[in-house]
Amino acid sequence: MTDLIHRGLYALPAAGVLTAAPWVFLLGQPSARTDPDAYARSVTATGNGLAGYVYLAGLICLLFGLLALYGYLARTRASSWAAAGMIVSVVAIALA
Repeated sequence: MTDLIHRGLYALPAAGVLTAAPWVFLLGQPSARTDPDAYARSVTATGNGLAGYVYLAGLICLLFGLLALYGYLARTRASSWAAAGMIVSVVAIALA
């Protein structure tokens, strides 16, 4: 296993942490129906903007991690399944 693939596999757990962390900011928002002013302040706050960038970084790590996982699995007997799994995963991430 090459060093680049080995380092790329660490992107998968990093993607899990980076995509889960922004939900801390997003779950504590007030309701838009009951308090629209507070909702507008919370949506435009710096924390929500930062949470969006962290979530985007998590998705990018996920894509690189999937490519590294494909590079690892392509050298095994499951190379055809690895290609199909990578294509399905990337399409699912693009649709989400």
